[in-house]
Amino acid sequence: MSDAVEDEAVASEGALDTTLEAVRAPGFGALAGPAPGGGAALLFLETYTQALQLMGNVLAMTADRPAEQRFKPLVARARRVPRGEAHLALGVDASDARAAAVEQDLVEVESGSASYVVLISLAQSDGSRLAKAGLFRGGGEGQSASLSAGSLLTVSPSAWASEMPPPPKRREPAAAAAPAPKEERWRYCTSRGKGRSDAMPGFNWTGPLRPAPISPYRKVPKGIRRPDYAETGYPREEMESKKQQVVPILTPPELEGLKKACRLGRVVLDAVARAIRPGVTTDELDRIAHETTVDGGGYPSPLNYCDFPKSCCTSVNEVVCHGIPDARPLEDGDIVNIDISVYVGGYHGDLNETYLVGNVDDAGKRLIKETLACLEKAIAICKPGTRFRDIGDVISRHAQQCQLAVVRTYCGHGIGELFHCAPNVPHYARNKAVGVMKPGMAFTIEPMINEGVWQDRMWPDGWTSVTADGKRSAQFEHTMVVTDTGVEILTGRIADSPAMFPFKDGAAA
Repeated sequence: MSDAVEDEAVASEGALDTTLEAVRAPGFGALAGPAPGGGAALLFLETYTQALQLMGNVLAMTADRPAEQRFKPLVARARRVPRGEAHLALGVDASDARAAAVEQDLVEVESGSASYVVLISLAQSDGSRLAKAGLFRGGGEGQSASLSAGSLLTVSPSAWASEMPPPPKRREPAAAAAPAPKEERWRYCTSRGKGRSDAMPGFNWTGPLRPAPISPYRKVPKGIRRPDYAETGYPREEMESKKQQVVPILTPPELEGLKKACRLGRVVLDAVARAIRPGVTTDELDRIAHETTVDGGGYPSPLNYCDFPKSCCTSVNEVVCHGIPDARPLEDGDIVNIDISVYVGGYHGDLNETYLVGNVDDAGKRLIKETLACLEKAIAICKPGTRFRDIGDVISRHAQQCQLAVVRTYCGHGIGELFHCAPNVPHYARNKAVGVMKPGMAFTIEPMINEGVWQDRMWPDGWTSVTADGKRSAQFEHTMVVTDTGVEILTGRIADSPAMFPFKDGAAA
């Protein structure tokens, strides 16, 4: 198998797994619906890998929307295939055994022991198809279904393949044009960082926190090396890299470059942490992060990444992640996560910690303590041969023992020359992450742990993710690299890191 064919297969399987995982969501079963004329139906989608990847990106960005609205594009493109015709979806030369297996799944749906069946078939460049089926059980109101996924199959085009539209054409991003002028006054952020508003957007807020206006765009001095998205907002190299499908193994020079970025990231985070106190705005914390990064010769990785307007993320109280620094002062009793990413020497480093602001109640301290414990327990199992999917089992086990919930919407990721790449590192149990750890692989683990439910919602700014019930969330993150015997944490606390955690001794993880 050539490298190109193998990369195509890896990308296809990843898109299949991601989509099958997404359609576990509450409410999807009702959309799958019966076959025309009644009876159990196979929900069958035949498309292209790129199209499914784009659909997956949309599903991830719309996780807070009602199922009918969120899954409308997928369901509109799918076909409901009745029992007795499932073999047509697998191609004219489908084996009797494969067809019988799908038919048996539909029998389970008709008997009530299963809820729905989904089969997705992706066209490959050689004309064949790679397909996966999923049998879903449960998934009542407000509950996600359980998934029993089949193995990856090589099949023929379906009986309806001639109805497929042509493959999607590669589009040049509009952002490749001259960058839009940056705002020069304080306004509310909208449209995922692209827009501004003089008035606070309307929203069904889940907790007491509200957005505040954000300051003008901060400048980076000339002469500092920038990532490709610094001017356009579009991370072309990241979006189009093979490293999205194949986990890179770092060479010694590459590892040294990553370590340098991670060391600067730690210095920046510690500088911001020292300034945390009631009355300080998150915009002031962003200023410190920005200036410390550029003083160290780096570029703040979040700045203009997919149009994100600031140099770090500040997530207060019920904010799960990607909070935008603004004019709101921190208040006594808040908790705040500071997420720092820097780009220096051609490499990104990424880390975050959650801090106490003044006098925090015992429940808030406990949330932070156990979130850090989740990260530490996950790191403890990392070594060559460990499956990436096992990290979520460890984190979920500890969180559940503490009556806390693990956010499922966001995950850890590979890192290095790209801000985000393979592998994906989900933090929840029974996930479908692929691959095992090998020496030289670099990635982050960054569990987000909630006091209440795991679900999150998106603010109108398009970035700020908040808990669906308005209760608090905490997070910790490290970048690490797999060694011959375990992992080396590249963003660990150092001797002069400020003592921020009363439940830890010294320069703890």
